[in-house]
Amino acid sequence: MIVANAALAVIDPPESGRIAVTASQGVKGRTRYDNPALGSKPLRSLLYRLDRLEFLEFQMPKAIRGERSSFAPTDWFKDKVKEFGVSMDDFGWRGGEVPSLVVLEFA
Repeated sequence: MIVANAALAVIDPPESGRIAVTASQGVKGRTRYDNPALGSKPLRSLLYRLDRLEFLEFQMPKAIRGERSSFAPTDWFKDKVKEFGVSMDDFGWRGGEVPSLVVLEFA
């Protein structure tokens, strides 16, 4: 999900160049609809690892209320998306798939 959204941000860049994610638990906490594999701790851990591997640049908010965590594809990742010819045609739903409840939005 993260890599696909980063690739999409290379093809169709968001205005800010970054994708907002919820990487902190926040005041509300988890609900019964949340996917435990994509909770704030596993997601944050994945984003930090992808940052260390230079796939993307992850940024946590600086204690400013209302600011979201975000990530952006690195130049290396952008080059790989272009090298492999990833296009909008590579994105879409396959029959029988259930859409994820996790929504990424442009920062």
